[in-house]
Amino acid sequence: MKNKLKWILLLVLVLSVGGYFFIEASNDHAECSTLRVYSKDKEGNQVVTERHACKEKYSF
Repeated sequence: MKNKLKWILLLVLVLSVGGYFFIEASNDHAECSTLRVYSKDKEGNQVVTERHACKEKYSF
């Protein structure tokens, strides 16, 4: 019984790691860009705000 449980846990772990690397490899971010907004705060210091913008419906 313990041996069967170990194999099931190993299989779940391998599938999870494989799924993670598949998602990372297939998500090329070709339709994404980084938007930079330059502004000044109250004291006159320049502040740069970056935002990741994607046109994809689902972004992992």
